[in-house]
Amino acid sequence: MMVAWDNLGGVCRVVNRVSRHLESQGHGVHLLLAGSVSRPEALVSREGFPAYRLSMRSSSDPLRPVRSRIAFLATLPLTLMAVRGILRRHRIDVVNVHFPDGTELAVTFMRRVRAFRIITSVHGRDLLPDGRRRVPTPPGLLSVLDASDALVVPSRAFGGALHDAWPELDRSRLEVIPNGIDPAELGYGLEERETATHPPYVLSVAHLSQHKGLDVLIRAFAAVRDSRRDLRLKLVSDGPARGELESLATSLGVREYVDFLGTCERARVAEHVRGCTLFVLPSRTNSESFGIAAAEAMAADRPVIASRVGGLVELIEDGVSGLLVPTDDDAALAIAMRRLLLDAPLRTRLGTTGGARVRRDYLWQRTGELYEALFHRVLSGADA
Repeated sequence: MMVAWDNLGGVCRVVNRVSRHLESQGHGVHLLLAGSVSRPEALVSREGFPAYRLSMRSSSDPLRPVRSRIAFLATLPLTLMAVRGILRRHRIDVVNVHFPDGTELAVTFMRRVRAFRIITSVHGRDLLPDGRRRVPTPPGLLSVLDASDALVVPSRAFGGALHDAWPELDRSRLEVIPNGIDPAELGYGLEERETATHPPYVLSVAHLSQHKGLDVLIRAFAAVRDSRRDLRLKLVSDGPARGELESLATSLGVREYVDFLGTCERARVAEHVRGCTLFVLPSRTNSESFGIAAAEAMAADRPVIASRVGGLVELIEDGVSGLLVPTDDDAALAIAMRRLLLDAPLRTRLGTTGGARVRRDYLWQRTGELYEALFHRVLSGADA
């Protein structure tokens, strides 16, 4: 059973891909989705998996500590009964929690009355929201982490950062399983080559929030556009920093050349990626635990520039499969952008090499196989 969300984000893509692999191998998969209903509501997820929606409260809200505690205790018996019913009905052996926030506490309580294993997958901003330990730490979150038989992280670099911030976590329980991508899902066998009639543009697919460093990209773009008047910048996705980023672009005199495209369907994202001249992911914190957007751009043979941070340093070999630049350094990013814009053979070489690397090492089938192997290993340990 997967404890996750059912939306269009990167975490949900990982959940859906792993679930699809498990189903293909004959395993039953059920999703438990956060909701506002006190009794489990049976439904079908966006990707066609059997699912339940259920309200699971946090045991402590720092803004309303007393009220949240009372509400948690008052609803806990009903939540426990609902979770127990799902576990028994489907004979669940493994619960895989994704993006833990402490609301999964009812699942950990059920281990006292029913035998199953818990594997928690940490994705970045759940435990290191700004590259540092989540503060204050919800008490329920600590219980979930302590109860987990294994903690999955998507890169060794992020695993190290996580252990540094959470030294009380047992490092022996950390399992590195890289996220995977599916080139066919996004039509990445249809590369669009640059032509004279194709206006060049820089692309970033990233949540418009402070930790993604898109303000750094806009400053670098403004500097580069002084010598490339035909260049545009396209930003795919949305987020709380959109207003600030639009104001920044206006203050730098480039607002009319920056396209804020908002949230796009996957097919439309693929079109933007296939057509871009450069792809840039300027994240500024270790919460960039893997860089799935960068991996998907690499799979389309697009040249990628990214910050030297988190899992990006494992995904991209600087100068071979992409370029890495220091975080929060718009001057260094501008230099890297100019370098690639002026050197078409280098763009092609980096794009081709990066694409080959991702298609060799980071396909979703491998991610699914590694998760399945971990499930079997944990269950074997339970039977020993």
